[in-house]
Amino acid sequence: MHLGALPYHLEHGTDPAGTGADACVKAADACFDLGYYEAVMELGLARTAALRRRPTQELLDRDPSDRRLPLLSGRGEQAFEYFAELRAGSTEPAIHMNVCYMVAMLHTRHLPKPLQDHDAALAWVNTAIALAERADPHRRTFTGAFMRNARALVDLHRGDLDGALALVNQGSR
Repeated sequence: MHLGALPYHLEHGTDPAGTGADACVKAADACFDLGYYEAVMELGLARTAALRRRPTQELLDRDPSDRRLPLLSGRGEQAFEYFAELRAGSTEPAIHMNVCYMVAMLHTRHLPKPLQDHDAALAWVNTAIALAERADPHRRTFTGAFMRNARALVDLHRGDLDGALALVNQGSR
């Protein structure tokens, strides 16, 4: 009920941007924990559609946890559209940092090999690192290390093994 019927009906009910979006987020989190990535994607798209019905900045920024959803389902082209919409709808640095990270991962890891673009991934992940360095001081160390680890993956895919290892070692200190 809580993973399908309830979110569906609340999303199409009288408060889609409130209880509908909340139900989609809760169901998406539960599905993510269970490894049901296709369902996570569908619920994330349902949440976005529900929020579009009352698109205020507050509603668009309410729950950034589903920003990773398109990475998980193999829907690269749709993911680019989703991330562009998130960038256009927010001025929050944390949202832009996470979107930059996820677009980098799309380019270097989640697209089919012929469509991967490791140079584009490098540009996106460098932007994520720059934003991470300006994060809240309590989260700066973690987010900085996380984004540098993403850069290490991009460097690995670009053939820079020494650079990738140096970044990983830097994050372990």
